[in-house]
Amino acid sequence: MRKQVINSPKKKTALNVAAGFSVPELLIVVALVGIVASYALISFLNANKGFKLAGATRTLSTYLEKARVDSVRRHGGTRCRLRPTSSTLPLHQ
Repeated sequence: MRKQVINSPKKKTALNVAAGFSVPELLIVVALVGIVASYALISFLNANKGFKLAGATRTLSTYLEKARVDSVRRHGGTRCRLRPTSSTLPLHQ
């Protein structure tokens, strides 16, 4: 008695199977990365404005505290003149 050998279908080799990403998939990923990067840039710029404002507030507070200390030390008054166009705070006795 002979045994019949059943030929199984040939398995595809690694060369026949497409590997990698298609062009539409890559375009979608690049578009998503661009959207996320633009959102991050906008958030960074807004945060940077907030940091500058906080720094200016701290500087103003420091100048006002200096004027107060000078006033107490001299037992008199000190005037502070704020000019929106100037970046300095002159103190007058």
